[in-house]
Amino acid sequence: MKLFSAELLISGKSRTAKAVVIQKTRSGYALLNNYITEPENLKSLSSGLPVLFCVDYYDTIIDTVQIPPVKDPRTFKMLAANKLRDRMAEGMKYLMAYKLDDTVQPDKSGSAEHKVFMIPEQLFESDAGLTKKQKVRSDMFTLSDFALCGVSNHYFSRETVFHAFADEEKIVMTVSRGKTIFYTRAMEYHHAEGAALESIFYETVNLTYMFATKNLRISVDRMILSGLLSDKTDLSRMLFEFNSKPQVTVIPSDFVQNCSVHTFMKFMIPISLCMLDEAYDFTPEHYREERSFNAVKSVANIITAAAVAALIFLNISAYGTFTSAKRMFASEAGKVKMKLEQKVKSFSGSDGRRYGYYYFKQIQGASHGAFDIYADTAELLATADYPVVRFTAGRDSQTLTVTGKNTFASFAEMDRFRRKLDGELEKIQQTGGYTVTNSTRMDMSRLVSDVNLTIKRSTK
Repeated sequence: MKLFSAELLISGKSRTAKAVVIQKTRSGYALLNNYITEPENLKSLSSGLPVLFCVDYYDTIIDTVQIPPVKDPRTFKMLAANKLRDRMAEGMKYLMAYKLDDTVQPDKSGSAEHKVFMIPEQLFESDAGLTKKQKVRSDMFTLSDFALCGVSNHYFSRETVFHAFADEEKIVMTVSRGKTIFYTRAMEYHHAEGAALESIFYETVNLTYMFATKNLRISVDRMILSGLLSDKTDLSRMLFEFNSKPQVTVIPSDFVQNCSVHTFMKFMIPISLCMLDEAYDFTPEHYREERSFNAVKSVANIITAAAVAALIFLNISAYGTFTSAKRMFASEAGKVKMKLEQKVKSFSGSDGRRYGYYYFKQIQGASHGAFDIYADTAELLATADYPVVRFTAGRDSQTLTVTGKNTFASFAEMDRFRRKLDGELEKIQQTGGYTVTNSTRMDMSRLVSDVNLTIKRSTK
């Protein structure tokens, strides 16, 4: 699979972009090409490829909020925005990315702490200079400092890493552990040389490190210095004298093939962006939905073409003339296309539509029979926020697996959930063709449900 990843440099006087074409391999990635170019050239360079974008921005709102369990991203963002209203500029619209802080246990009602990041909507809609087509096609829109977390996680996934990077215009820093970002900071700097430049780098990195460790009480295990910081010996020495933390300069090695150390450092951010968790995607919800449903239609068209090809192969020999075969082809193709269009409409118009994007990648990865299961189980999936929802396809069946624990504030609330769950399972069984295995356990003393469902649909 090939990816096109680009960092849009929009804060300086000249608008440029650093971009790479990367191929995902079994052991990592292979760098196929790299560019420093004008943003308007990205459209032609990325033709036909999944696209990832990040931009440099210097005033991100970062906070922690406690939110009750919700699956719908719109609802979550509305609740979080209400809690952060005092940090938002009046009259400005914002985009949000968020991730569960799994180091903190949810309370008895199920409310959990999330790291929340907010940026102005205009950064995506106008400042980045993206066309409407690029906005819809983009698989990721995030910030340059967030992108660094991809490399940090790959090399040191079990450590809390302070990663500092500099290019010719900016310094960006990210503090993260695994896929979870705790804090980021980005700032422009004025060009300098020699000791003056190292002084700028040292003061910026050191002050950010002190803020993260002293004010935010983050315990850092290791530092990564990359980009222009990777070969600053005096800077490295001064930082170590101050904090005594192990320092490393990461290299591409076999993880990013066909990539020199110099290229890796210069294109660190777009390369690292390919590894970033999708939780840090700031793309507005309506663009995500349009992207998803366009992909659903593409799947339907592929299935239509395959079905029509099969019909021709199986039936063309039964017709004596090309004219008869042509009539048969048009008739059968129309039937298949109509049926699949109904599937797409059913998927996008069902009561469970707002959960569609949440499960879309699961459905897309399974056979088209997963659409049937989703249509019949959307209300079941809406009963709680299940961490594991898996669609799989076999030769003669499609299977939906649902597991997860839910905590309740009262017995009455737990009993309502149990009755709702039982009712939805009964409706599924009444539709016919389904085998339901329910190993759910209800712990009345702890007010916890341990849901374990397997729903199988035969296709024989």
